[in-house]
Order: sequence, then structure tokens, then C-alpha cells
Amino acid sequence: MNEHETIPAWHRPTRIRFGPYVASVHTAEGQLEEHELGQIEWGGHDPKIHLKPGMSWVQERSTLIHEALHLADDAAALGLGEEGVQRLEFALMELLDKNPSLFYPLT
Repeated sequence: MNEHETIPAWHRPTRIRFGPYVASVHTAEGQLEEHELGQIEWGGHDPKIHLKPGMSWVQERSTLIHEALHLADDAAALGLGEEGVQRLEFALMELLDKNPSLFYPLT
């Protein structure tokens, strides 16, 4: 799939759940460094995921998966670190793109 193709019912989720945590998802005007596409912020019990506005849906989906993996890594103490999260993000994106029926309902 390329960024110009559409996927069934792609809507950016407003929340990502993992274990006892519910991370809210927001676009982040002015909260990210220029080179950053996303960031997870831990403050209080439930974290916030900030995404750079204006990304293609492909980049936004990949960035959201990346930040959700940081949520899982931190919450479950997996020890992936940035490199492990990047590798897993790449692997999950490959699975999504090559096997859409695993993730999307057949229509």
C-alpha cells in the first residue's frame, strides 16, 4: 500500500489502551521538536501521545504505532529502547501492508 491509497475506515484513534493505561492521542502544535513526528508524555497516571499535524496517513499510522509501542515498552518494562521500538514498528508496518486481512475487516 502507498500513501495515496485508502484503507478501510482509517480514523486516527483518540485513545490507545495498554494494561491499566489509556493514552490520549493529540496533534501537537508547537510541542514537538522540528525533527520529531511524535512523542509520548508521561504525566500522572495516563500518558498523552502527541503527533505532528499534517502527516500523510501512512506516516501518521506508522508514528502512532511507534508511540504505542513506547507505551507498551514503558508500561510492561520490555526493555526495547528506541532501537527495539523502531525495529518492531518496521515489522508491524510490514505485516499491516502485506497482510491487511489480519488487521482490517473484509468487506
